[in-house]
Amino acid sequence: MLGWFKGNKSRPSYEIEPYGTLYLSNDGGPNWFGDVKLSMLNRNIELDIEVKGQEHPSDEQLKAFMEFEQKWPSLEDYLYSYMEKLFSSTAWEKDRYELKSMYYLGAITITHNTNQLLVVLEPEDDVPSIFNFLPRFTLRDFKISWSNME
Repeated sequence: MLGWFKGNKSRPSYEIEPYGTLYLSNDGGPNWFGDVKLSMLNRNIELDIEVKGQEHPSDEQLKAFMEFEQKWPSLEDYLYSYMEKLFSSTAWEKDRYELKSMYYLGAITITHNTNQLLVVLEPEDDVPSIFNFLPRFTLRDFKISWSNME
């Protein structure tokens, strides 16, 4: 047997019904992560919840996640409209519907400060290389406060 298997221990898990299971990070914290299913999406997303030590996610963090799910349709339009404005009048101009077909919600992080979320969009496999990057957004109270696109 390989020696590095000896240290393999099962990680603590935390179930978020009906979304999926989160696991404590390998280094013992400070986050829980896992793939979860949002009802309106055709694929899983990565959810990362920052915690202190090995605490479970707080009720406020779980509420923030559920609120994100409820608001995703309007947030999605908001994010793609933002991207559309950034690409307008450039050689790579795309409208929000084209951008929506090029990128999908890949991950969200719920921070200790539950009014702040980190959102990552991922490119589809067939996007032109100029668009092959991960748009990242920091949302405070569901408004963009930072993006790696500017």
